[in-house]
Order: sequence, then structure tokens, then C-alpha cells
Amino acid sequence: MSIEGGSVGRPESCRLCGTPELSLRYADVVIADPHGSAGLRSIWECRRCHAYWSDLPSEVASSRYYREKPKEHHAQLEAGTQRFRRVRTALEAGLGREPRRLLDVGCAGGAHFDVYGEGVERFGIEPAASAAPMLAERGVTWLGKSVDDAPEAGFDAVTSLDVLEHVEWPRPFLDGLDRCLAPGGVIAIVTGDIDSFSARWGRRRWLYYALPEHCSFYSERALRRYWVEERGYEQLDKTWIANADVDPAYVRNFLGGIAREAAMKALPARRTREMERAGRGRFPFFCDNLLVTYRKP
Repeated sequence: MSIEGGSVGRPESCRLCGTPELSLRYADVVIADPHGSAGLRSIWECRRCHAYWSDLPSEVASSRYYREKPKEHHAQLEAGTQRFRRVRTALEAGLGREPRRLLDVGCAGGAHFDVYGEGVERFGIEPAASAAPMLAERGVTWLGKSVDDAPEAGFDAVTSLDVLEHVEWPRPFLDGLDRCLAPGGVIAIVTGDIDSFSARWGRRRWLYYALPEHCSFYSERALRRYWVEERGYEQLDKTWIANADVDPAYVRNFLGGIAREAAMKALPARRTREMERAGRGRFPFFCDNLLVTYRKP
């Protein structure tokens, strides 16, 4: 489905809880497109579970898009380890020890595994075959392209970092994560937080909404509904996490975004839309990802 020249229609129902109780949250969000075309999307809110939904542009909607990701794409995700160490700390707090068998779903080239000790058995799910050599170099067993390729109850820790926002139909994906985790095991999920300061201050200009590969957007409430209320998991922790190492440049970019957004809120609507279409009005990331951990009963 192409979205050139207009916004996308209303989904039939929430893709997480199934309710038809959807309302338009943001109209005509300008999608970041490296080729320069002005794609638009609408963001719809589930009034029951507080998750947001949008459709994918046709250019990234095909399953081939992720399968054919080049090795260079994975290399871009190698920099910075602060966030991976925070995920490890959260897992170990929930397990009371270092994980013995760790599965990372959507692991790219496996940079996340670098922060664990030698006693951890490492397993990865990644749709892009180009990541397989990088995983092999790290001693990671590549199980396949889908969470369905992983053994049932085979892991005492499962992670999925910066993946859920790319999944158009999340229930089968989340069901697969649940199936892989052994009883008493801990799962850690990282995704954008629609209740974060950046999301609330930037509103439709939050960069997270503009990335073309993103189609689902979550709150702690929405994830809790699935894992705790439906599946009976125990929620262990909920905290913020940055999408990159926090350094002076990261902070400066955020502060500049606050000032720019304050100025844009004072501009006439027509001028604001011109800036948005030119890609100059997006509010940057800053500690606006959600890290949640749950223990399986």
C-alpha cells in the first residue's frame, strides 16, 4: 500500500487487544523518506489498551524488506553498549543470576550479546541472512528468521530490543516470545514509549512516528495488558532507556529539539506544516524507549 499524497485509513480494530474502539490520534504525520518524497501516515489510538497503530508504506511492507537487509545495516547498530548493559542488569535482577540460555529475537548482528559473560549460551532470531556471519563470529547460534524457528520453552531469558514497533501484527509475535520462554524465565522488551516526554512534547512530530519501518507504538499499560492481565506474568520492572549512549552531543541535540519545538508551537499552522514537510520539525529521541521485564509463571 502506498501512502503518497495522503494519510492512511482507519484500521478495523486494535492489533493488540482486538477492540474496534479506535480514534484518530494524529493526522498527516510526515514520514522520513531518504528519497525525498512526502509520504504521510495517520496514527490511530486504541482507547482500551492505549496502543497506537499505523500502516506501513508500501516500500517497507514486503517481508523481503527485512530479509534483504545488507550487512552494512547491522554494522550501524554496533556502536554503544550502555543500553545493552541495562538490559543485562534487568534480566539478572529478575533471574537472580546471569542467564544460562539467552534468546535475542531480532538480534541483527548480535551486538547485544557482547555484554554477557562466557557462561551464557547465545541464540538469535534474525530475518536477514546477511547477519549470520556476524553472529557466527560472536559464537551466537542463529536459529532462523522467525520466532517460530525457536524451540518451545527453550530459554530462561528472552529479549526483543527495538523490534516490536516494526511488527504489523504483534499478537502472533508476542505469542511466539511467550512460547520460547521456560517457566520462571524472564523476558525483556525495549520499544518506544508513547507516554515518554519526547512523545508528549513532540506529539505528531516525534521522530519515532516518522520512521517508515515503524507501524505500532506502545505504552506500559498496553504491554502490561498482554503480559500480566492475559498471560499471568509478573511485571518486574518498567523504566526508560535511551536509544543510544547518552553523551554531550546526544543531550545537546535534545535541548535543541526542545527549543525548536517551543518555537514551532508558536508559529501559524500553515508555516508549521511547511516545516514538517521539509523534514525540519521532527522532535529528536531522548531516553524515550521503554524497557520492561516480566517473569513467566
